[in-house]
Amino acid sequence: MPNRLRIFFNYRTVASPWGGANSFLRSLQAALAADPEIEIIADENAEYDVFFLNQLYRGPGRPRLGRKFLSILQLRRLHNTGTTNLWRAVSRRFTRRPLRPPAIVCRLVNHAQHAYGKADRKQVNLFRALLYTTADIFQTHYQHEIFQAAGYVKPDPTIINNGVDQLVFHPRGRIVWRPGQPLVVFSSAMSRLRTKRFDLISALSLLPGVESYHAGLWPDDVPLRQVRLLGPLGHEEMAGFFREKAHVFMHPSEKDNCPNAVLEAMSCGLPVFFSRLGGTAELAEAYGVALDEGVEPALRRMKEGYGRMQASVQQRHDYFSIVRVAAEYKAVFRRAAEARSLMGAPAFATGGNELLIP
Repeated sequence: MPNRLRIFFNYRTVASPWGGANSFLRSLQAALAADPEIEIIADENAEYDVFFLNQLYRGPGRPRLGRKFLSILQLRRLHNTGTTNLWRAVSRRFTRRPLRPPAIVCRLVNHAQHAYGKADRKQVNLFRALLYTTADIFQTHYQHEIFQAAGYVKPDPTIINNGVDQLVFHPRGRIVWRPGQPLVVFSSAMSRLRTKRFDLISALSLLPGVESYHAGLWPDDVPLRQVRLLGPLGHEEMAGFFREKAHVFMHPSEKDNCPNAVLEAMSCGLPVFFSRLGGTAELAEAYGVALDEGVEPALRRMKEGYGRMQASVQQRHDYFSIVRVAAEYKAVFRRAAEARSLMGAPAFATGGNELLIP
């Protein structure tokens, strides 16, 4: 058996609903921890083979007085000395203790200029941070193209679609739509951004033969019309609604990279209404209907092709699993750890203009 791979998660998760990144990383950590070849390290000041970043955010479960974001100085210190702690780094230098810096692997989440229309300090820091990473993971080809347009030019990108915990999100016992029944459409959002396209959810709710339910948040400036609000739901509640009530999941959000809610719905066997303006189409194109022609044509196409799409999404069930994702992440972590150990330096040069800082 290969040596156990020791991994530290910079992002600290919480059990309560806290958005897609928290849900995904919580499931990923659990799946990796079940692998006998992997050890999850809880102490940031211990030794490990891989320091895993979710961009620079330290997560909702970080210590109450801890930094919200990892700083560039901390990351550089980790890269050079194997610790983010200043005093430990100084001590290692004075005692001439052998330095064993870990590989730094970054899961990229979003690009501020693209997602919100303006750059910020965190975005500049992210691009500086990528000078110190051994490997970067994109969630979709769409996301990689966004970073490329901003100046990212590292070769051989690693693209891994997200996955979900299929002990929770599974299709067993779920209902299916039959012609003549109302089509129950379920949507969810944990933010009120305009790019979530609440207006399309509202418009679809007015069409004949549709029952619309929405979990999470809803903006004050978009009329509900016939949408029934459910409030925030936990994982078990969401999965239960997918199986017991919903026929279709609606995710009209634009500029999303790889929405976890879509994968959760498809893992439960639901076809999807989706937007092509983002990475969602890479996940849902074969199992749903795009909204680019409007809600009425989309509803008609959904009803016409429902049986085929529902069968297709069930046949693809294993692909949506966090077990598949954990195996792909493990392979990246092991390659990165081996590269860092052999090279003793960044796997990607930091001189010249290899990576632009916007």
